[in-house]
Amino acid sequence: MIRCKSNPLDRTLAFSGTAILLVVILLVFPFLSMARSGFSNEASVPQIIELLAYGWYYPLALAVGVFVLVIPTARSILLFSVILRLKFRHDLVRTKKMFRLSEGLMPWSMAEIFLVGAGVALVKIADLAQVGFDVAFWLYCTLVIVLALANNAVCRWTVWSILQKEAGLARN
Repeated sequence: MIRCKSNPLDRTLAFSGTAILLVVILLVFPFLSMARSGFSNEASVPQIIELLAYGWYYPLALAVGVFVLVIPTARSILLFSVILRLKFRHDLVRTKKMFRLSEGLMPWSMAEIFLVGAGVALVKIADLAQVGFDVAFWLYCTLVIVLALANNAVCRWTVWSILQKEAGLARN
């Protein structure tokens, strides 16, 4: 049995738009700060990924960048675009491909895994230096919640039924 969610298109549009905005903002602000013996340093998410990209860790940096930033952002952009296209009934053949791609990317979006990993790593190094969570850390926590809400808001049955109905109308 299928039970449609209430107002799935608007909710998905709002959550995916919020996720895109959060990603753009969190790229600018520092993610964490560390201080020891009078020296301190801050790093943003792109700087953390860049710092990983030395020597043998380059594949790890690439994986972190792709699974933690690129895929969640791409999926949010795709969902946002799909819902806008559905609302305005624009190029539904391409919309179907975009929705299929966004659904394929969903299992590869690992923002929450990065958050857990960063938390564990920071707890481990807390004895070595004073560690602080900065603005981007809290934005990233919010992003993880918004991505979960966006995933929950998507009513796949509604999207596919609109696409099938419009495809049937286009044939007639």
